Amino acid sequence: MKIKAKTMGILILAIFVIGTGSAMATGLWATESEKIPSKYNDIELQDTYNPADIRGSYEFSEIAKLFEMDLATLFEAFGLPPEAMEDNLKTKDLETIYENAGVEIGNESVQIFVALYKGLPIELDGSYLPEPAVDIIMEANKNLTEEEKNYLSTHTFVLTETANIDNLMPEGTDTAVPSDAEPIISGASTFQTLLDAGIKKEEIEKIIGGPMPPTNKILKDYCNEEGLSFTQVKDQLNALI
Repeated sequence: MKIKAKTMGILILAIFVIGTGSAMATGLWATESEKIPSKYNDIELQDTYNPADIRGSYEFSEIAKLFEMDLATLFEAFGLPPEAMEDNLKTKDLETIYENAGVEIGNESVQIFVALYKGLPIELDGSYLPEPAVDIIMEANKNLTEEEKNYLSTHTFVLTETANIDNLMPEGTDTAVPSDAEPIISGASTFQTLLDAGIKKEEIEKIIGGPMPPTNKILKDYCNEEGLSFTQVKDQLNALI
């Protein structure tokens, strides 16, 4: 039996429409505009988005929605001014913003921040996090492993001002990013970090007003336990570097 060309065209169109509709219904079809990260393979996290699948084209607002986070927290973590929240900044923009940092801060940094903030597993790939991001993680996640704490203590970039978004924001935004990334005391620093930075034990004890605890003790935790102002102690120690 021969099928007319017109009838064949209708059949092909019908098959395509039915096939596409079925794929969309089962989640196998997604338009290019949809940005949905994959989920963990682990059965305990099978319904949880994997931060490692955050891509550079993701906007910070999309990440906040997908991972149920406060957008203002994301901006604070990466030193971005609040007024930029309406400018659809993407994670890949961090590479431009921090191009003079001397360390790698970009999309992978966002992946690590989201994972550690949410208490999710992630491969620590060597990317750095701005100091505000580290402080926010330390405050939000009290179940960090020793490996994660050590990673943060050695991969912290200290911001002296709001991050530089001159290339991404309208003229008139007065922001700057420091040009060097020398190790400076942050919320994740241990007492060993202080020693490695060249601060003498006697100088540390003078500032904290007592004997130095074990070197793997996190400075911020010590200050909280002893009722000391972490900011004041940190500033005094930074002045010695």
